[in-house]
Amino acid sequence: MQKPLNAWFTVALLAIAACLSLGTQTTAQESPLEYLASFMGPPPEQTEIHAPLQGCQGNCGWISDGCCAEDCCFPQTTVRLEYLMWWGRGQNIPTLVTTSPNGTPQAEAGVLGFPDTTAVFGDQGIHQRLRSGARITINSELDSGDVLGFRFWGLENARENSFAASTGDPILARPFFNTQLPGEDALLSAFPGVTTDGSIAVRTGNEILGADAWFRRCLARDACFQMDWLAGYQFVRMNDSIFIRDRQTDITGGIFPAGTIISTTDNFRTSSEFHGGTIGLVVENRYDVWQLDLLAKIALGNMHQTVNVGGSTTVTEPTLAPVTTTGGLLAQGTNIGTRSRNRFAFIPEVNCNLSCRVNDQWTFTMGYSFLYFSDVVVAGGQIDHSVNLSQNPGPLVGPARPAPLLNATDYWVQGLSLGMDFSF
Repeated sequence: MQKPLNAWFTVALLAIAACLSLGTQTTAQESPLEYLASFMGPPPEQTEIHAPLQGCQGNCGWISDGCCAEDCCFPQTTVRLEYLMWWGRGQNIPTLVTTSPNGTPQAEAGVLGFPDTTAVFGDQGIHQRLRSGARITINSELDSGDVLGFRFWGLENARENSFAASTGDPILARPFFNTQLPGEDALLSAFPGVTTDGSIAVRTGNEILGADAWFRRCLARDACFQMDWLAGYQFVRMNDSIFIRDRQTDITGGIFPAGTIISTTDNFRTSSEFHGGTIGLVVENRYDVWQLDLLAKIALGNMHQTVNVGGSTTVTEPTLAPVTTTGGLLAQGTNIGTRSRNRFAFIPEVNCNLSCRVNDQWTFTMGYSFLYFSDVVVAGGQIDHSVNLSQNPGPLVGPARPAPLLNATDYWVQGLSLGMDFSF
């Protein structure tokens, strides 16, 4: 007698259920039919459990200790704009302007080494004050995970100026070492009965700017930490200058007619331009909305140093046109001109930044930076205090002073920064 088709189907299902029950352990005792029904019935309701999503690029989640858990938390491109509050080592300059009280003998007036002589400007450090600047940094992550970076920064021109004027009381002078005496001497800009309407102006300036381009590749990385090596190119340029101008009216009627106006200028300018390769490390530590970054690198390359010295004297006699000749006081024919050379130099740099993420795109940053320049030229280092006055108008008799100098020194800048990142 043949069994109906549905009977055979029921038997087959019972056999399959029996086989499955032999190889499957359940948490409760179930009959084959109950076990089979669990497969044939509607699926049980499932409750999804999601980790809380907080910020972090692409709205990805966090792991339990507060670190970002997904690669999407690493932005593809970040632009950082910072305001710099930096100061530098500066430089020491010789005494350029002096004064003495009325009644000082002419041979001692404004001359260094005498007790009544006081420095008006010089014999001091300059360009050491806080100055503002800006820095922009762009890091763009490639599909490979490597990073291309670019940076440009600059500081405002540091200026320290001095202006002094007198009709003779007090006495106003420019000190120097006279090789013809030999001994300390002074050019009198204002002295009773000799010169009047005297004035001396000194202007100094210093400006620094730099640019970088680099390639970064990951050395180690996890959810909260990343270390990259860095290699690239660095450019830095520092310009420095000192300009001195004195003016007086001769009332002696000796060499020139009374009322002759004599104006003298000295100009010292230097430039230090660096081109080189750079290597270093970048370390990033993330926790919650905070991130601590450290950049340590050193650049090795060529520092092109240039020194330019100029000077002139303009004499304007009454009723006559001005006559200008080459040579001032500290800038004479023996040192006037342009000199340059190339020197090997290195520039180590350390940057430390603490940042706080506001949302997926914006982050506030604050940090500290230190840069050291191993070999630069500054204007104050090119001034020779000794002068042989015979060369103006000439001919030169005696030592060729002031000498043409190309003195180098080291330099550093450091300071704080405040900024903001934009990530996209």
